[in-house]
Amino acid sequence: VPWRWGFSDPTVSVGPKTEACYEILYKPTFIGKTAGKVVFVSEGLGEFWYELKLNAEKPRPVSLPQMSAELGKSETTLIPVRNDLTESCLVHITLSNTSHFVLHSQRKVSVPGNGKIDLEVTFLPSSLGTSDKHTCHIEFSSPQLGEWSYTLKGQGIRPTVMDPVNISCSLGQVTQTLLPFKNPLDHPITVSCKLLERNKIEHKDSLFELLIGEELITVTERGVLELPFTFRPLNMVQAAAYIVVEIVEEGSEVDGVKWQFPVKGTPVFNVSKGYQLPVTSCKSKQRKESFMEIILDANSVKPTQSVKYTEAAISERPCELKEGWKKKESEQEFTFSLDETNLLTLQHCSTSHISPPGLSLITFTLVFAPGKPVKKTVNLTVDSTEGGRWIYPFTIHSTPAEPDDTIIIRASGLHKALSSASDSTVSIIQVSRTKRI
Repeated sequence: VPWRWGFSDPTVSVGPKTEACYEILYKPTFIGKTAGKVVFVSEGLGEFWYELKLNAEKPRPVSLPQMSAELGKSETTLIPVRNDLTESCLVHITLSNTSHFVLHSQRKVSVPGNGKIDLEVTFLPSSLGTSDKHTCHIEFSSPQLGEWSYTLKGQGIRPTVMDPVNISCSLGQVTQTLLPFKNPLDHPITVSCKLLERNKIEHKDSLFELLIGEELITVTERGVLELPFTFRPLNMVQAAAYIVVEIVEEGSEVDGVKWQFPVKGTPVFNVSKGYQLPVTSCKSKQRKESFMEIILDANSVKPTQSVKYTEAAISERPCELKEGWKKKESEQEFTFSLDETNLLTLQHCSTSHISPPGLSLITFTLVFAPGKPVKKTVNLTVDSTEGGRWIYPFTIHSTPAEPDDTIIIRASGLHKALSSASDSTVSIIQVSRTKRI
């Protein structure tokens, strides 16, 4: 039947010359009129039944909790779609407002039997507050499940701090990039742009520069304004700034609305031209374990100063310090990463402070396990908690492996088959000693 029913007790007791109320739960599975019956059986009274005329009407839209998002940002919610039938059902989805609400799925989805799926819907405001254009009706229809709908309403609020923009540059160099600002409003806006730098306390010179003038700029409806800026690091400490875009429209509801984009600049120290690339090598299908040591100057190294000591080494045992150098455990914190993780495994052993030069010595164990011949350059990236980044390239090299065994096949002569098929058959069993194939 196209409906589901239930009751609290399979029996009902009725006293002499009295009445009893029996409750039935009706749960239709699609819209329309149907018929049913309820049968009561008694040993004393016999059997009697009631005819049920059932009418399932289209349900009213269900209002979901209001969504709120800053102008220029978004908010996502989940809408459950349930299927109480045993077989899977195809559900068609329709949105009345695709300008401000985005469905992150196909317009036709399959819902498994006795299961559910969650649909992601994202709200993108185009004005402050609530309005009809921030309302969306989402309708669902299925031949088996019928029709139902939800109502979503959104509210646009003033923006605060946007997602950070990350930029990196070699120490002493200058790099340029673009910050794309998209106008989220549904009408043109006039904006001013400025850069607020937080580094002038330590430096006389600016580390960031916004490459546009102070004049007002008009951004079209849903248009994009690309803001060029440069970054020039002077030491191995992360730099920070804000690029502020503010609406300048006197008397307008959005006058004074501003977007603040945090900019984080990471200085990168690349090794000098005289740097000798360390090498770790072995034959294919072997495992080579070595110590890798790097020495870096984590102090504020300005481009005008010469670097005291920066190098890397790979050896079978830790290297001895230069005469007069002493080391002790360091409290400085670093993070490490390799751009090749299939062939190499890196594990941090210790971080030490070397005096008198005032350097940092970091020791790792490096495991090289190649499965085939390879020769390539790999980068070890070291990031300090203060924001500096050092990149150490080194070479990995594996030569062809030795033969695992020798197979000798003998024949009775040229162009002559062996006496039996079994005499010409060679079985090779391949056994993998690693988790990777």
